[in-house]
Amino acid sequence: MSIKVKNINFLIDSGNLFQKDITFELKDNQNILLYGPSGSGKTSIFKMLSFFMPPSRGEIYYDDNHISSFNKANKIRSNYISLIDSSFSFFNNLNIEDNIKVYGIFAKVPHNIINKRMEYLYETFKFNNENISLNNLKNKKISDLSNGQKEIIMIARALILQSKFIFADELLRSFNVHDKEDIFDKFMQSLKEFNMGLFMISHEDRFKKHNSIDRIWTIKEKMLKEEV
Repeated sequence: MSIKVKNINFLIDSGNLFQKDITFELKDNQNILLYGPSGSGKTSIFKMLSFFMPPSRGEIYYDDNHISSFNKANKIRSNYISLIDSSFSFFNNLNIEDNIKVYGIFAKVPHNIINKRMEYLYETFKFNNENISLNNLKNKKISDLSNGQKEIIMIARALILQSKFIFADELLRSFNVHDKEDIFDKFMQSLKEFNMGLFMISHEDRFKKHNSIDRIWTIKEKMLKEEV
């Protein structure tokens, strides 16, 4: 599976968001970091690829499916993309475990796979900081969670789905350096276990140094360039 973009751009009041139209491909099992300062256009690319904000011009393909409308994107998006964003959207009447599982149920992931992945996540997402260990959160109420704990739940929820890519927006923004490194290591381990790729946007250059990142794209002066 792959996601391809051909000559996309987005029009703003002052003209094109990017100096040159953007063309690239996200391939199976690749982990890609899109790096740049706040306001550089990272989130716009994120939204265009996931088709929450259609490009003003250019084309987006999920495999051979030309994504040309919200309706078409909504029908097949979950086969390709699991989202980790800043929305913290949960079902307040459900406990933590059910908030994680319900997204798999909506996406028609078989129950045996949901349960198997939950077991893996409980075992893997154990940390020295027990306040963020998934097993210690499962019976809590959403209203009792800190922002950092909510991020852990968002990560687990994305990993429950059988999407080919996880799209992550400013991942782990709520954590200190030590917890951030510990969580990111286990997150990348889980991606490999579940045969998923990553498209991640961040303004933190620490992620550029992680050995699991395959490709780094940088936005500077309205230009997208790949670091080599």
